Amino acid sequence: HLIRELLEVGAPLPDDVDELATLAPASCGQIPTDPADLLELGVRLKRPAEQTAMAWERALKEFSDWLGHSHLQLTTRQNAAEFRDQLLARGLKVSTIKTRLNYLAGLYSLAMEEELFTSNPFQGVGKRLKTEAESHQERKTLDVDSVEFDKLPALQQTLFLVLRYTGCRLAEAAGLELADISLEEGIIQIAPKPDRPLKTKQSRRVVPIHTK
Repeated sequence: HLIRELLEVGAPLPDDVDELATLAPASCGQIPTDPADLLELGVRLKRPAEQTAMAWERALKEFSDWLGHSHLQLTTRQNAAEFRDQLLARGLKVSTIKTRLNYLAGLYSLAMEEELFTSNPFQGVGKRLKTEAESHQERKTLDVDSVEFDKLPALQQTLFLVLRYTGCRLAEAAGLELADISLEEGIIQIAPKPDRPLKTKQSRRVVPIHTK
């Protein structure tokens, strides 16, 4: 588009500019795909609930109407970003916008899996959007000195001490077994269990037993 504008005003450009100006914009696929095609693909492969299928249809129609044509294979990353931005400009809730973008990203992903598209312009477009609740959410911390320790049931007292003096996550502490604890070596092994995996690979570790 920019090259065509430069040609119109007679700007000095490279010799092959005429050839460049005839190229189609970078798109996500070459096989003609309209909203009905993509919806049919999603329904056939995913068998969603009726309400979900209707929401997909609305999202596809809204994007196609905004795009000004139904050739979804021509969607570019810029199209996806600009569509997100106009949804924000309309004052829609961020949660609503993220839902619509996720619908489109999911359907475009299906098209990639079926080799209709070669890329997914919507992948990650709504990732950095934060809902109001997320933006104002603060990490809550516990003032351990304010806990009325003596009033806790005996088992909860033990759990509280383990959490306080090991720094374990609650699920890690709850999953401890006798075999994980060595009083002789003064260590606790934090290891995954069949019914309680660890949060990350780095979560597997050895924790020294505190003197308290």
